[in-house]
Amino acid sequence: MPKQHILYLLLLLAGALTACSKQASAPLPTITPGNTGDGTATPFVLPPTPIPSVTPSGSPTPFVSFEVSPSVAGLKLRVGPGYLFDALRLLDLDARLMVDGKSPGGEWIKVETDTDIQGWVFAELLKSEVDLQAIPVVEPQGIVVIQGRVTDLMGTPIQGIGFEIKPQGAEASESTVATSDASGAFYAFLPATVSGGWEVTQTAVACQSNVWADEKCSTYKPGYSGTVEPQTQTVTLPQSGVLEFVWK
Repeated sequence: MPKQHILYLLLLLAGALTACSKQASAPLPTITPGNTGDGTATPFVLPPTPIPSVTPSGSPTPFVSFEVSPSVAGLKLRVGPGYLFDALRLLDLDARLMVDGKSPGGEWIKVETDTDIQGWVFAELLKSEVDLQAIPVVEPQGIVVIQGRVTDLMGTPIQGIGFEIKPQGAEASESTVATSDASGAFYAFLPATVSGGWEVTQTAVACQSNVWADEKCSTYKPGYSGTVEPQTQTVTLPQSGVLEFVWK
């Protein structure tokens, strides 16, 4: 065989080996088209990329006012949430009151009479088919607030601890009261005209308190001897900070 033919065959063989090497190192995907029946290949179509669905976040349910009535005759509808605020009127047992909200701490409920008079009444003296502690808080305006907190030695909130709040040296008739809620906090609301030093003294324990060991509220839990320290604190208005009490 002439040398030219031998050289030509060697060049063809080298090209074939090079092509095989490239295919082995970078294989291409194989797509087998279908058949439509008329001899035309069905084109391969990639499925669309799914778009993630967005679930709208829930909106809070707006508060809907509801009706309550006094549980005692002569219930005082007051200008503000506290015993030191003037009474607007006395309410009969059949009075129809629409609820607008509760004060911080939940002891006072803001209501509106059927004659469109707004005021505050003590929550414990209302009849309601709705849990009055589950309604929104309405911040009282134009008043003075004394705020405190009761916890045990471990920092656990203590509920149902009652306090008397009065001006230094004043009689009990000039006082108001406040009771700690589930977070251990209590709030005494006072008219905007008050000032000076006020005494805050622990005086009572409600049966709803979490310090009791039995349903009769007669025995304290182990480790709770039934004392608050300090029993009395004095605050100068306007208050700065929160009064801290420890139940032992």
